[in-house]
Parts: sequence; C-alpha cells; structure tokens
Amino acid sequence: MELLLWARRQWAESDRLTAALWAVVLGAVVIRSFPGWIYPAWGNDYGIYFGITQDFVENPQFFRPCSGRGTSYFYFPVLYAATAAASGLTGLDVAFLMPKAAPVFGGLAIPVLYLTVKSLFHRR
Repeated sequence: MELLLWARRQWAESDRLTAALWAVVLGAVVIRSFPGWIYPAWGNDYGIYFGITQDFVENPQFFRPCSGRGTSYFYFPVLYAATAAASGLTGLDVAFLMPKAAPVFGGLAIPVLYLTVKSLFHRR
C-alpha cells in the first residue's frame, strides 16, 4: 500500500514538472514571437536568413557552397529546411514564415537544455 502511494506521489510530481516545463516552453515561444508578429523583418541577419532560405527552397540541398554571406550561417540548415517545408506545406511566403518559425526553435531549446542538465547532475 505504501509503495502504491509513493508511486502515485512520484507520478503527480512528474506531471507537475512536465506541465511546468511545457508552460515555460510556451511562454518562451510567445515572448520570442512578439517581434516577428509586430515587425515585418527583425534583426540585422534577416536578409541573410531570407536569402539562404530562399536558396534552399530553389535548391533543396542541406550543405551548399557559401557565397559571401559569412562563414557560419550555412552550418545550421535545419531552421532553413523547416521554414522551407512549412512554406511548401502551407503555401505561405518564406518572408512571412521565417520570423515565425525561429522562435519555436528557440523555445524548444529549453527542454533540450533541461534534459541535458538533468542527465548530467541526476537531479531535477
């Protein structure tokens, strides 16, 4: 009987923690999304990201030769590929979707960081 009560208490703590973690993720996505919804282009790298994403739409290869746009932009193609895929699925313009997709990736970095720290230190 005590084991059952202990298991139930652990399950409830786990559910609360999971709910809190997803609340933080949702809050982070909302906060990071404000500039993308208010302004048509946000940040000094917008033109570079737009050019790379548009190039990915026209030539769907993950690693294309770099042509004068800085040295590290091409090493993170998942954001460009996800934006291009969302554009292809929804029919929305890349210029509209790009500032909306990046905050989702930023928010989803939170559970990755949490799980990394939890596995390193073996504590919540």
